[in-house]
Amino acid sequence: MLHQAGVTVRPSFVTGDRQTILGLVRTGQGICFMPQYSWAGTDVSGTVGYHFAPERVFRDIYLSASEATMRLPYRREIAETIQQYFADLVAG
Repeated sequence: MLHQAGVTVRPSFVTGDRQTILGLVRTGQGICFMPQYSWAGTDVSGTVGYHFAPERVFRDIYLSASEATMRLPYRREIAETIQQYFADLVAG
């Protein structure tokens, strides 16, 4: 999406630790891109979220397991439970 808009992002720091990212943002050290539903339960106080996508953004999420596990009968139940979890997040 950013590439399509002609924007080139050159991160100076990359981490997966949410509290580190938000700590830097809170102290004015930069900005971060934050997927709304991936950060459920994270304290985002002291920051401001700005929705910048012109339309809803989606991503594919895959259930990864060994081939033997994927043949087990409860695999479908696990996949449905995960799908329901994300559907409930979107529904609010």
